[in-house]
Amino acid sequence: IDKYLCTVIVGVVQLLSTAVSLSLVDRAGRRPLLMISGLVMAISMGSLAIYLDFQSSIPVSLRWFPLVCIIGSFIGYSVGYATIPFCIMGEILPARTRGISGALSSTINLTCLFLVLKFYTSLADIIGYYGVYWLFAAVNMCGVIFVFCFLPETKGNL
Repeated sequence: IDKYLCTVIVGVVQLLSTAVSLSLVDRAGRRPLLMISGLVMAISMGSLAIYLDFQSSIPVSLRWFPLVCIIGSFIGYSVGYATIPFCIMGEILPARTRGISGALSSTINLTCLFLVLKFYTSLADIIGYYGVYWLFAAVNMCGVIFVFCFLPETKGNL
């Protein structure tokens, strides 16, 4: 599959998924969407890790599978983690600290994104690409556990 076509497909899927998320967030609740989002991303990343680990023995007819995994991950991300944390910040943070707390949260988020992008290939050199995606899957599962244990539902609280 052409890499440029794959990029367009993933972009369109992400746009549509984000639009769906905006309509679901008030109906389904923040916690369930975040947990589903994390699970979908973890399953997608874990599936991609398995594919990469066994890539040499996978038939050529399944070369489309990584695209499906990436699309699944983007759908998971768009339905929850792309939009809901910013919504929750406005609902959980106290009004007097909301500005600085939101800015600090966004700074930490973007710093982590920078570090993931900066060290992606270095980490892959150390633990392999399949190891990187297992790590991504594990981090997503930690997010699911965190949301389940610590995040209160804020739907309808404003």
